[in-house]
Formats: sequence, C-alpha cells, structure tokens
Amino acid sequence: HGADARAVVRDLAQPVQAQLAAVVLVVVLDLGQSLGRHRAAQRGPVAAPALEGRVERYDVWARLPLLDAAA
Repeated sequence: HGADARAVVRDLAQPVQAQLAAVVLVVVLDLGQSLGRHRAAQRGPVAAPALEGRVERYDVWARLPLLDAAA
C-alpha cells in the first residue's frame, strides 16, 4: 500500500520538477544575460552590439512555451 502512495507522489512531483527546472534555467540564463550586458558596457560601445546579438539568440522567454509544452 505504501508503494501506491509513493507512485502517486512521484506522478505529482514530476511536473513540479520540470517547472522548477525551467525556472532555474530561466534565472541562470537571465543572470548570464545581465552579466554579458554589464561586460559589454565595460568594454565600450564597439563590443556591445556583437555580444548583444549573441545573447539574444539564447532568448529564454521565447523558449518558455516550449518548456511548458515539454512539461
């Protein structure tokens, strides 16, 4: 009987874990974006556009619906 309860808990936990992973990913990538922009600002206006373009390619918010679909 305890095994049944454990199975139910596991089923409930999976979507939560997937969403948690998505949130962590977003936070980490968002921090990376902020750091990248900060470094670009320090380097001056020449390096900023190139770095900006590279960062935008990994735009997290565009991927969120995909993560939701996967979860």
